[in-house]
Amino acid sequence: MKKLLFLFSALTIVLTSCANDDDNSSSEENYILPKIFSDGDIDFPNQQKRKITNTFSGNKLVSSVEENFKTLYTYEGNAIVKEELFLVFSDNSERKFNEVLRVYENGKLKSFIERMGFTAKKPNGQDAYRAEYTHVSDKLIALVTYSINLKTEVETKMDTVVMTFNGTNLIKYQSFVLNSATPIVTELYEYDTKNRPHKNVLGFNFLNVSYLGFGNSNNVIKKTVTNEHIKTPTTFLINFTYNDKGYPTRILSLGFGNKVEENHEYTY
Repeated sequence: MKKLLFLFSALTIVLTSCANDDDNSSSEENYILPKIFSDGDIDFPNQQKRKITNTFSGNKLVSSVEENFKTLYTYEGNAIVKEELFLVFSDNSERKFNEVLRVYENGKLKSFIERMGFTAKKPNGQDAYRAEYTHVSDKLIALVTYSINLKTEVETKMDTVVMTFNGTNLIKYQSFVLNSATPIVTELYEYDTKNRPHKNVLGFNFLNVSYLGFGNSNNVIKKTVTNEHIKTPTTFLINFTYNDKGYPTRILSLGFGNKVEENHEYTY
């Protein structure tokens, strides 16, 4: 669970738009926003689809709510500086479980700290991680992640990621263990020329170093993966259906043998 949550924030993981994007623009294009996201596992067609409902103020994302979870977003100016994940129980009570705090510098994401597993006995969380970004150039960014001992606050280096961009699109992702010069995983990405679902969500332009696909200009249609154990590249394809504005309404993720594994849908 904690690994998945951390990856969600760390790849999770720039050339960004300037920090003076106008969140009060009256352009119709700026208010094409992803209001509802749903997905399902093709192998379990009778299983209830996950449904996430987004609430906006203008083009600022206020919250994302699904059956058992709620995420709240806090902005400073045009940047999302805090995300808080709450568990929602059957009696509608809530408990904070996860928190991400971000720091920006010169219009770019500089670092974030993620704490997870908040309880009454552990108000600072059970686990914590920190990520530090180095913007080597407009096309090359390095990310170093550290685990944090919450008792001593001592940090331990975990791994390093090197990301290569073409504009705002991530085209290469390489993960290195500690000080190794050889990547354990290399991922290559190819894109369409259409609009990504979160194109007009304020602050998401900074997050293409954190959430794959959220800050990119376009949509990933092909991912090629190699790792240190399997040298033969593995290719994953993604098929899109678009609306008349060029935004995805349906996304089919293809796995091994081009088998459809996941079905994602957006309503704007």
